[in-house]
Formats: sequence, C-alpha cells, structure tokens
Amino acid sequence: MSREPLTDDRLDALEAGRDIRDPKSERRLGEAFVQLSRDPHAEDVYGVADMLICAAECFEHAGDLDRGLELLEQAWAAGDNIVQPDPRAETVALLMKAGRRDEAMVRANELRRADSAELDTYLRMAEIMEEAQEDRQALAWITRGILVAEQFGIEDSFEGQSLYVVRLRMRDGMGMPRDDDDRWAEQILEERRANPDWLGD
Repeated sequence: MSREPLTDDRLDALEAGRDIRDPKSERRLGEAFVQLSRDPHAEDVYGVADMLICAAECFEHAGDLDRGLELLEQAWAAGDNIVQPDPRAETVALLMKAGRRDEAMVRANELRRADSAELDTYLRMAEIMEEAQEDRQALAWITRGILVAEQFGIEDSFEGQSLYVVRLRMRDGMGMPRDDDDRWAEQILEERRANPDWLGD
C-alpha cells in the first residue's frame, strides 16, 4: 500500500465543491476514485467496489455512460462485501438511460434469478422500472422483495416495511383494490407520520 487511507475527512476534501452538473469536474472525481480503487488501503472507509460505484456515478453525471457501465461491471467483479447500491441494479439503470432497453431487461432477469437477499436491491429495481414506465415489472420486483423479506423474517425492518408502502402506492396507481397487505401499509404510513425519526426494527 503506497498511499494514505481514504478517511472520512479525505473523502470530504475530495468531494468539496462538487458540482454534478459540471462534466469535467465529475470526470476528474471519477478518475480519482478509480485511482484510489487500484491501490486499496486496509483502512479505507470505502471498499474497492464502493469506490468503483462512486466513479461510475461520476461518469454517468459526465455523460459517459459506457465508462460508467464498465466500472459497474468491475465493481461487481470486485465482490468485496458490497452492500448498496447494488452495481447490478445500477447497470440496469444505466442501460435504460442509454436507451438499451433489451439489454437492460436481460440484466434485470439475471439479477432476478440471482435471488438477492438485500431488500434495497428490490426497492431500487422497482424504482428503475417505474422510471422506465414498466409498472408491472416494478410491482413484480416489490412482490419478490416482500417474499424475500418474509422468508428471512425481516418484513418489520425499515426496508421491509418500505416494500409494503411502495406496493400500496403502485397498486393504488394501477386502480387495484385494497388487500390486507395494503391496509398494513396504511398503518405503517400512519406510524411514520407520527414518528418521523422511526427507522424500524
């Protein structure tokens, strides 16, 4: 390891004055994250995959979607206990943004078959599908996420309950009748309004 660790303070300094509307600035920041990822330090606050995901976001802001996709592939390949965002989901998002819907749906199906245990991944995929006006697909991702939450007994977590809340909103938007899960989602919303700082179990 030939460099100092990436600390919170160093990260703040690196991102100081950041303007996501400035392509040149975002490209420079993206390259900085790439370089840091190439020489990881044991005390970095970000893992290699995290740095590559940050870099991909920068290149997306800079309008270089191909470079962003390349870095997301590298992030997933790094495989160092990635939490969120899931680079596979972000790959789908970038492909949709690039107008490559067929490729995006192939990747989405691959991710679906992988059966991720991360509830945030299902929430993010639902968001991506909604943005792409694929409402039925979005609801399917929420439904799958709820099944995973119930399987692991984490439906009462903040993310688990968020799946039910999003499901309620989507079903309402589609004109579907309320069911027991929708009524529970209404209770969750009431509790959150009454306790805005509550983050679940």
